[in-house]
Amino acid sequence: MPKLLYDFDTSDSAILTNFSDATSNAIRYEKVGLSRDHVPSSLKMIIDRHEYQDKVPHRSDLAPLNPDIQLGTEVEYRFKFRFPDNWVPDPIDGELFAQWLPSDRTTGGPCLAFYLYDNRCALRSNNPAISDRSRTLIESVLDYLQEKPPIQHRWTELSVRAKWSTGNDGSLIVSRDGAVIGTFNGQNCDSVTVSPRFKFGPYKPGWGADRTQITRRVVYFQYVSIEC
Repeated sequence: MPKLLYDFDTSDSAILTNFSDATSNAIRYEKVGLSRDHVPSSLKMIIDRHEYQDKVPHRSDLAPLNPDIQLGTEVEYRFKFRFPDNWVPDPIDGELFAQWLPSDRTTGGPCLAFYLYDNRCALRSNNPAISDRSRTLIESVLDYLQEKPPIQHRWTELSVRAKWSTGNDGSLIVSRDGAVIGTFNGQNCDSVTVSPRFKFGPYKPGWGADRTQITRRVVYFQYVSIEC
């Protein structure tokens, strides 16, 4: 598969036709727009509990329309993102900004996801099909990064090099700004015939439980790439 590169700094809004979303294009384009508020320019992704309460307020994520990638293929996912300077930690409810969902099901947790909780960032798996030991090892890959400066106040590039597998030959190599920060070997997805589907953008499931005072989140993405 050729490298898929979506550079939101140099592309116009037509690039968004290369993605699928969780709702409809009309709603998605209302939530997502190209922003010149930052240098470089970026894709601005918004969730707002009040403004979008009659739609899908808790998520604004996109999935590249890439061809199916067979299990066992080594794939590198790379994306550069930042949170706005007025972002504040949420000590009550976590949120995620990138995830990998099994391609053959539409319900249940992701195989893998980058979560924020309070001012900490972690790579976690919520997939019940993964053993407790595998889940613990995946969670420890980032070991709650304590950023100085905090991760939300600067552009950050994250890379996940994955060999997706339901057996013990799976692997993950996670890098931040070009430096390896963690590895994992073993099962990293449940029973699927093709690799998990990558999605990026803010998702705050706790809004359905009405337990946090945070009502708006914004994430900026400069580029997203997928390469086998």
